[in-house]
Amino acid sequence: DAGDPATQAIAEHAEGELYAGFTARLLATLPPLAPGASDAESSLREMRRQTLDAQLAPWREDAARAFQRVVDLAKDHPELASNPAVMTAVRDSQRRLTSDVTTG
Repeated sequence: DAGDPATQAIAEHAEGELYAGFTARLLATLPPLAPGASDAESSLREMRRQTLDAQLAPWREDAARAFQRVVDLAKDHPELASNPAVMTAVRDSQRRLTSDVTTG
């Protein structure tokens, strides 16, 4: 049932994971600097990173909102504490909200 808080929490967590995963995968496309890279190469990579960060900001925000909704659902529905799958999603969402996973 789509109105079931447990189902909503699991779905919101999955959505947050998707957005966070997209962000991580795209950041991984930046090539690392070679040892002894010139200042020009370093500057170009940094410019690319900043451009990519700006483009990924909406996905980071979407991930953070989804993870926050999981936490809020658990607060609004204390009966969810007896559901192990939901509590795993809540703990992971809390961890992600307090780490750099959603903020870059």
